[in-house]
Amino acid sequence: MPDLDHSTIPGLEPQPGLAPATRLLVVEGRPGDGRMIGELLASAGRLVDVRALARAGDAATELLDAPADAVLLACEDDAALAQALEELRSMVAHVPVVVVSARDDEEGALDAIRAGAQDVLVRDRLDGPALVRALGFAVERERAGNELARQAMHDPLTGLPNRILLRDRLDQALGRLGRREETVGVLVLDLDGFKAVNDALGHENGDLLLMAVARRLTGVLRSGDTAARVGGDEFVVLCEDVRGAHQAVALAEPVSVGSGEAHVRASIGIALASGPGTEAESLLRDADAAMYRAKDHGGAYEVFDDEMRARAQQRLDLENDLRRGLEGGEFTLHYQPVFQLRSGSIIGSEALLRWGHRSRGLIT
Repeated sequence: MPDLDHSTIPGLEPQPGLAPATRLLVVEGRPGDGRMIGELLASAGRLVDVRALARAGDAATELLDAPADAVLLACEDDAALAQALEELRSMVAHVPVVVVSARDDEEGALDAIRAGAQDVLVRDRLDGPALVRALGFAVERERAGNELARQAMHDPLTGLPNRILLRDRLDQALGRLGRREETVGVLVLDLDGFKAVNDALGHENGDLLLMAVARRLTGVLRSGDTAARVGGDEFVVLCEDVRGAHQAVALAEPVSVGSGEAHVRASIGIALASGPGTEAESLLRDADAAMYRAKDHGGAYEVFDDEMRARAQQRLDLENDLRRGLEGGEFTLHYQPVFQLRSGSIIGSEALLRWGHRSRGLIT
């Protein structure tokens, strides 16, 4: 077949998302559906690479190894359609699916859309231009949806994963600990002196600093590690298969920002997990506690250990006891007189709070 000049054929202007090199997988409901689809696309001026497959599972398996722009799913009954859609969307959720239905059934079409199809076409009314439009818009909608999902999972300033994506990857990493002998490390980094940079150089330069830190983090991490921005000047690094705390990252070099130079270090808290059963939230909390201890000690890094865990547990127990003590009326005022030494007379008093703890006695 000779090459077609789309610009000279009326009604064949390029459609959204359907490029000339489009690859299409057709799951056949009837023998010959793949050939029919290829002929319809060719009649509309689209020379698309069409591959016909007998089952949705075959298409899903092939998509894992060889990408395609879209899947055209032809099914003869609702039960087969629902099963095929579930199989495709569970294995390759990022590829748009267009359904070719044997019946003009509005309720069935809505069910297919709810199950993950981008569009539903009726076989008897199928023609080339309609097929091109449906595939083009399906690809475009899927692309737009993927972009929205990407934006929802990434920090808009630095482009790093945000807290949502970090938590998902951390959950997966911890879930693999039961099957593999390795250690997962979480590093919480908080920039020391970031507020001073904002105050002295302005928020625009503060943003430049955050982007520079993001670039430096991604530049030193291994390919399987994740660096995320989870707050204003707080970053988290997730490392799988680490060998110990000595692999901690230190941001010690000065960072050039705009016309000035910001000498910024990071206080880093490190928490490690090496066995099954560790919760993501507790690991992040441990790393956060270690980061604050590093900050109290003037920067650098601290590793969360059993001693720190015991202190954290004591603090939590104390806070819980305080709440119960307030509710139970365990606090009383004691007045201590203030004497004038020369005359020996009382010239005032101090009001002191005393806590009558149930097991620890009177606490000053």
